[in-house]
Amino acid sequence: MKKGMIALVLIATLVGCSKELTRGKAKDLIREKYHYDEAINYEIHSLTQVENDEWIKRGLWNRGITEYGKKFFVLDPACSCFLTVPKVRPAIEITGITGDESLKIVKYNLLWFEELPREVRDIFKDHPPDQRSCYIRLYDDGWRVEN
Repeated sequence: MKKGMIALVLIATLVGCSKELTRGKAKDLIREKYHYDEAINYEIHSLTQVENDEWIKRGLWNRGITEYGKKFFVLDPACSCFLTVPKVRPAIEITGITGDESLKIVKYNLLWFEELPREVRDIFKDHPPDQRSCYIRLYDDGWRVEN
């Protein structure tokens, strides 16, 4: 029994110290480093043709934003953008991890509309993802995102 417990603790320790950078670990590191767990305002500077057609189809060009809609869209005259989506947390989609054993280049997309209601997501279903990348380096104590 005692040998079995020692073996389990040893296996858990070895797995916890893994030097492999997984997509899940990269996602957690990116979320923590860039504070993507905090809600921020996302500015939409232009619409795709499909989004534009969706706005016209729904009659949104000649209507004001309702009280319910103001939770999801803000027309900010101080912003040079088309719309602002207030207080959203982006979903992170890891699209690729390349590099050597100690330095990885992680490419990822920020999906800004995942937490919003289906009606809002439908309008922006073809909005291009916010593509980004970062360097993640392996140190003695684990992986860290570099500036």
